[in-house]
Order: sequence, then structure tokens, then C-alpha cells
Amino acid sequence: LLEAGELPSHLVVPIPQHSSWLGEVSAPCASLLRGLFELRPALRLGGRNIAALRTHCWLRERGVADWAALQAKTLAPFFRPGKRFIRDGFQPLESCDERRLDEARLLQTHASLSP
Repeated sequence: LLEAGELPSHLVVPIPQHSSWLGEVSAPCASLLRGLFELRPALRLGGRNIAALRTHCWLRERGVADWAALQAKTLAPFFRPGKRFIRDGFQPLESCDERRLDEARLLQTHASLSP
């Protein structure tokens, strides 16, 4: 049984604490990812207040305060995937039928959560 406001597990993006190609995922990084991957727009990081996204501790730790430079793509990236990342991190796509079924389940669940 789900608690009030809780999403079914298949709608929650799991955030690993360790990745074979990135190493340890810090708590601030996991917090940022959870906030961005939130399915419900009203609860999504920056969904109601963009300042919450702009001032997130993981972004502040990396000096992302110049949003104009970020939008203009003049900031140097923090991570550039190389061939090993692409080779080792690539997961083959599911079959089209499996994806359609997952999308249908997602739409049904989303419709049942909407007021």
C-alpha cells in the first residue's frame, strides 16, 4: 500500500549511490537528480520556484551562479564522456513493444494521480 502522496516504485527514478563510470554519487548530487526527476511538476525542483534550482547546493559547490553564461554555453562542462563512458555506460534500448507497454502504464498511473 502507498502512503498519501507516494508514487508507485515504477514511477520513481532510482538514484544510485555508486556508479561504475562516475564513482560515488554525493548526497547533494543525488538530491539534485531526485528533484529534477520528480514526476509531479508541483514537487519538481524548480517547478514552482526557479530560485530553488538555481541555489541548489550541488550547483553552488560547482560555481554555477552565472546562469547567463550557462545559457550561452560558455561555461566549461564538468564532465565530458569519453569512448569508455559511452561503451561501458550504454544500455541497449528495450524492444519497442516493451517501451509502448511501459508508456501506457505510466500514462494510466499519471491519469489516476491527477485530480
